[in-house]
Amino acid sequence: MTAEGVYFRENPIQGAATDTGAVQEDAATGSGREERGLGGSADGHVIVVLGPPGAGKGTQAALLSEKLGFPHVSTGDMLRDRILIGDDFGKAIAGRIDVGHFVPDEWIERLLEERVSLPDCRHGVILDGYPRTLAQAQRFLERMPGGNGHPSKRVFVVRLHAAPEMLAERFAGRRQCSACGALFHLRYQPSLAGERCDRPDCSGVLERRLDDRPEFVAGRLADFEALTAPVTNFLRDRVARLVSIDAGSGSPEQIQERVLADFFEMQRGSARTARFPAGERVGEGMGARVMEQATLLEIPHEAAADLVHEDRS
Repeated sequence: MTAEGVYFRENPIQGAATDTGAVQEDAATGSGREERGLGGSADGHVIVVLGPPGAGKGTQAALLSEKLGFPHVSTGDMLRDRILIGDDFGKAIAGRIDVGHFVPDEWIERLLEERVSLPDCRHGVILDGYPRTLAQAQRFLERMPGGNGHPSKRVFVVRLHAAPEMLAERFAGRRQCSACGALFHLRYQPSLAGERCDRPDCSGVLERRLDDRPEFVAGRLADFEALTAPVTNFLRDRVARLVSIDAGSGSPEQIQERVLADFFEMQRGSARTARFPAGERVGEGMGARVMEQATLLEIPHEAAADLVHEDRS
């Protein structure tokens, strides 16, 4: 059984699956459920945000969600939600994590399937930290609409990177609520309640996570690189676009601008390909330029053709 290590991220996703008995049975046995794709509908975009611990995956995924309107789906959030529910499956997850064991891929994928099948994922979804292993990446593409490992024209992968010194600084200031699990940072995202959580109906104590301590950081970064380098190499030629973004300089908003610039460039490229299949020619000179602009602006080609005719008359 393939497995992955899990580190919790950001705030819980509202509307996570709560059919606890069915999910527990299926996740543990891998049977009794009809398989659903991990990519939502065939028309939806899938944005995958990868990066080492502390690089800001959760922050960037949340900003992208706010900007694009796609739900932010984090594997860590879903697992933490299930633990907080306190059902048998949540206790099983907590039991593995508490003793340092891995959470099996099958458990994570079952939760993901339920989450992306919800209506809000119909037009797109942002996956935070998944796929994390090569086995997950292979499974991910196989279960995309039109999958079987073929390149997907609607998958956009963001690979965040930052210097180890920068990541160590971020770890040093990070704090987690002992009650709800929400993350804060002493410098970048402090709690308004000082050393306690400022979330509604919660006053848990903010604590430093065990795996954020210096003696654990180097190992976590090494583990991430060993697991994720093959994932990046595998996805590079199989998705619409894979970009590497420097997450060590600039504000979260500035980093987001870099990500969005590449995402919109991917969309423009997809529009050109859809309107002008390989080998098709639309004319030369001014006519070609008009048709290209029509593609970028999503003007019907019939209307653009009239413009070309008028220009040549």
